[in-house]
Amino acid sequence: MPVSNDKNLVFEIIKKRRSVRKFKNIPVEDEKILKLIEAARLAPSATNRQPWRFIVVKSKELLLEISSSALGIINTWAKSAPLLIVCCAVKKSLLTHYMGERLSRIPYHIMDVAIAAEHIVLEAEELGLSSCWIGWFSEKKIRKILDIPPGWKIVAILAVGYKDESYTPKPQKRLPLKDILIIK
Repeated sequence: MPVSNDKNLVFEIIKKRRSVRKFKNIPVEDEKILKLIEAARLAPSATNRQPWRFIVVKSKELLLEISSSALGIINTWAKSAPLLIVCCAVKKSLLTHYMGERLSRIPYHIMDVAIAAEHIVLEAEELGLSSCWIGWFSEKKIRKILDIPPGWKIVAILAVGYKDESYTPKPQKRLPLKDILIIK
């Protein structure tokens, strides 16, 4: 199946996006934050249950506390991010999120939040922002720092901001299509 050479805005954004781990000390504008969360809100979800909840952390004190105590030594770079988006899931549906998960062994609420988070990182790129998905964190510490309600599961944290021009992400290495695609 040939890939079209036509300019496709979404495809170009996907190709351009990289995980950035060094940000300028410039706050992200509230209008852009709202667009990021709106992009997430429009994501698909199993039986349209929309189990996502987002905590946007802009406070320098909270950013420093989270990055120094809850992200571990592997993510010390996160202290340069002017914005963290804590992506949480709630199980809302007896049928979809409890029974469906037991029968299929697929945690739909986690998958739904992951899709919404990906909408955020792609919209960030569209808005001239950079991002990095953080999956290594202490849920217990972040839960305490942000007073996250019981029943909410932290799925991921997104660091978002304006890329520091001195930072160069590693080149992307991707498997060729022939190694990942089976057409029958």
